[in-house]
Amino acid sequence: MRPDVHLVRIIDETMANEEILKKWMNFFHFGEDMEGLMTPAPAGYTFLGGTQEVPQGARTYFQAVLTPGKYALISEIDHNLGDNFYQEFTVE
Repeated sequence: MRPDVHLVRIIDETMANEEILKKWMNFFHFGEDMEGLMTPAPAGYTFLGGTQEVPQGARTYFQAVLTPGKYALISEIDHNLGDNFYQEFTVE
């Protein structure tokens, strides 16, 4: 498995839907109403960036300037592997 990690800002909690975001993170949804990883991000989110396909044991970095607000780290991962690939956090 070569995981990745991406950062989104939650800009509207009333519109943000974690399950829709997870589906959007999977690029295999090509040709559907909401194509995976295509702009724009799902309603309620702003996609800020991240890293892609990091080999096991390797390190990768990305830079982001975070202003106060709510964010989430999410990985493009097969949902059959569990639900530990989404983490919300707040910057105050």
